[in-house]
Amino acid sequence: MTGLSLAGKKAAAFGCGESIYEFFCGAVDTLEKKLKELGAEIVATSFKVDGDIGPYLAKAQEWGASIK
Repeated sequence: MTGLSLAGKKAAAFGCGESIYEFFCGAVDTLEKKLKELGAEIVATSFKVDGDIGPYLAKAQEWGASIK
């Protein structure tokens, strides 16, 4: 991603993880940080799922639909 500019672009981060690990959804945090560094505008609070997406599917769909 070196040399890439996301200035003027909107972004949001989503991911699944396991809360039993020290860095729950750490990749989501890393991605969001990198997006900001590259100039993207983060337009929604990241959505993190603990475990399987199944029980969170409706909430994930609502989150995705709410992003403008």
